[in-house]
Amino acid sequence: REVPGRNGSASSCYNMAISACKLSLHWEASLGILASMKAAGPKPTVVSYNATMSALEQSQHWQKTLLLHAELLTTQRLQPNVVSFNTALQACATSNGHTKIA
Repeated sequence: REVPGRNGSASSCYNMAISACKLSLHWEASLGILASMKAAGPKPTVVSYNATMSALEQSQHWQKTLLLHAELLTTQRLQPNVVSFNTALQACATSNGHTKIA
């Protein structure tokens, strides 16, 4: 259960764990941490999504990166920032021509 007024610090701990997954190329773990946040809290932030998308993009999982970017916009209704869009664009660049941007 979340402690009132402490969501920011709890999210920061989760975000640091997701970032550590990126550094160690454990993209599956980053998805697991994000799923845990969605299920039990704290609520994921745009930073949570950016860190997870970056872990996926670095591991060349461009499809999962773009799906997460779409979820950020639709399901979670979070406001993406420049990092969100740059990560999505980088994923497209590493897709070896398998993506079509409309």
